[in-house]
Amino acid sequence: MKRVLFIPALFTFFCLAQPKDAIEFQVDKVSGTILNSATQTPVYDVKVKLLSGNNALKDSTFTDKSGYFLIELVGYVWKPKIRIESRNFQLINRKIHPDELDAENQIILNLTIDPISENERIPLLKKTNMEYRSETFFIKGNVFYYATFNDTGLSAERVVIRSREAFKNKDGLLKIRVNDSVYDPVLCYVPQMGHYENLTSIMDDYFEDPVFGPSGNPEFLPNEILEPSIIFGTIRDQNTGRPVFGAEVKLSGLGNQRITDNNGNFAFQVLNAGTYTLQVSPPLGSSSKQMNQPEIKINNKRGVWLRSDQYLVQ
Repeated sequence: MKRVLFIPALFTFFCLAQPKDAIEFQVDKVSGTILNSATQTPVYDVKVKLLSGNNALKDSTFTDKSGYFLIELVGYVWKPKIRIESRNFQLINRKIHPDELDAENQIILNLTIDPISENERIPLLKKTNMEYRSETFFIKGNVFYYATFNDTGLSAERVVIRSREAFKNKDGLLKIRVNDSVYDPVLCYVPQMGHYENLTSIMDDYFEDPVFGPSGNPEFLPNEILEPSIIFGTIRDQNTGRPVFGAEVKLSGLGNQRITDNNGNFAFQVLNAGTYTLQVSPPLGSSSKQMNQPEIKINNKRGVWLRSDQYLVQ
């Protein structure tokens, strides 16, 4: 009789010990189409956001004239979800589950959205489509490169994005304000399909009539002027969501470790391409442990800027 009671009790314990939702998993590509539910036709220029469980923006894009969207090179995301936004359609929030991913950590989503009646639509704001488009390439927490041409040739500064705004100056020229500094889009290079591509060449592909035209600048930054790759992130308590100070973080293949700061942050510079594992030890005196040890693939020893947040559980 004791054995009969013990087995259900053990089963219940393990069920309760499991997390209610997947905490963090790798998402390499999200793509799909958006259709108007009323007409079953493609919806153009709808904003598609990839968010983490705490609504932090990981990446975003717009649908093309076929209703198609594509977000690539995402990395590890905590409870990811897709948000579909448009002034003419109802808002959609759609969770992504790990069992929906294929063997290459990709997912295809074909969604429909419901139109909003004319009298309920939000009035147009002052910003133009060009400004909104530009802002989508400057993701908070990500980086871009700002090019400089001089007698010694081409160089570029890596800028970590804390805030961003696209606007037109008094002459009607597009400018990008990042971290209170103003940048010329002709010299901005943003991550695009594993490279850093000139913003103006990307923007011209979005509009039927070229917005900028040929600038004479290289379309992509050469790999040798990019800075070494970085793996960074935040350690949080899974139950409270608060950052964990004093946790020890190790990256396999490197002979050193990092101690998280007051905001739970850590960062590693990676000098070689390869697959790495993050190992997190809780602060002294804590009984918590790492939820999982993700493998992180770095395809290029220069230019990669990859975030991987980790969670500690009791």
